[in-house]
Amino acid sequence: MSIAEELEYQVIESAESLQGCIAVIEQTSVVALDTEADSLHHYYPKVCLIQISANGLNFIIDPLAGFGLTPLLDALRTKRLLLHGADYDLRMLRASYDFAPEGEVFDTMLAAQLLGYEPFGLGALVERHFAVVLPKDGQKWDWSRRPLEPRQFAYAANDTRYLEEMVGMIEAELTKLGRLEWHRENCQRMVHAALTATPKEKSADEVWRIKGSNRLPKDAQVFLRALWEWREGQAQSADLPPFKVLNNQFLLDICTWLVENPERTLEEYDKLPRNVRGKRLSDLQQILTIALNAPRPVRQERSEPRRKIIPWTPEDEQTLAELQKARDVIATELNLTPSVLAPRSVMQDVVRERLRSKLELAEKTRLTHWQIDLLEPVWTPLLG
Repeated sequence: MSIAEELEYQVIESAESLQGCIAVIEQTSVVALDTEADSLHHYYPKVCLIQISANGLNFIIDPLAGFGLTPLLDALRTKRLLLHGADYDLRMLRASYDFAPEGEVFDTMLAAQLLGYEPFGLGALVERHFAVVLPKDGQKWDWSRRPLEPRQFAYAANDTRYLEEMVGMIEAELTKLGRLEWHRENCQRMVHAALTATPKEKSADEVWRIKGSNRLPKDAQVFLRALWEWREGQAQSADLPPFKVLNNQFLLDICTWLVENPERTLEEYDKLPRNVRGKRLSDLQQILTIALNAPRPVRQERSEPRRKIIPWTPEDEQTLAELQKARDVIATELNLTPSVLAPRSVMQDVVRERLRSKLELAEKTRLTHWQIDLLEPVWTPLLG
């Protein structure tokens, strides 16, 4: 193994220098693409870098430098785009610039899963195909900070420099196994999901219900709602992700403790984070006191009827186990991770709604045609 060698790249920080990058893109049909964002550091995430490799050249575009990206995105729109883990990049580009690719998207992560690779991160693939170890220290950097250091630019450029050559190797493997069309289907589904995803609207009575809140007693949920609303306000005003103000586990733990210790104050809690001191501590105590004494809100009726919940029975659990066993046999034969063939959540839907035909599976699940062709013949007899 060797460490990734230094590479040449051009940093684009003006509309004038962008023209050279666009000229290179226009001369090719294939472009390797990646982005860096700052969702781990800000409440309102944004694209902070766009990395491009094309025709053997590497470019790093700085969207925060204040010039328009429309000409670049127009040039990229019809190209064959090569990405690793494309879902997040496409969602960010769609949300930030209304970018939607019209050409083929080839996702090397989805390809690696279909080839049975473990692990399937970009670094693992580069090591596997090129015997090169990429640095990993940039995964938690705040990419919105300026100026960036040379090592940060190098880290970013490495995300695209190997993709085109790697795709040639991976395509050959997929073709040999007869799975190239499987990959094409998976990529098309991923792109559609990324471009059409919209945040699910939640009512004021639902938005604060974090994972695990349903296990809290009713009195603790009153505290949780007050703390969640305060945290959101703090995160927005400071432009920080909510977990950097207070993480979810702390919210759940402190709410439980407050109910179990009604005579004690927040400052007596021995697991307070270091950032809950002074004014923040007094503000939280005041908010919790107000929540404790406030009248309980009347839960609003839904404007739309609830989706009918089909009870889950012991027989359903047995059927699920049988479907899972049948799936695992096929996955083993194909050297696939079972969840790549069908995740548990999909199998639960199949059992709950008794989806017995290829048409029903196609219309009511996230399964692609190749998955359905493999699974429907063995699943349908098990569904009775």
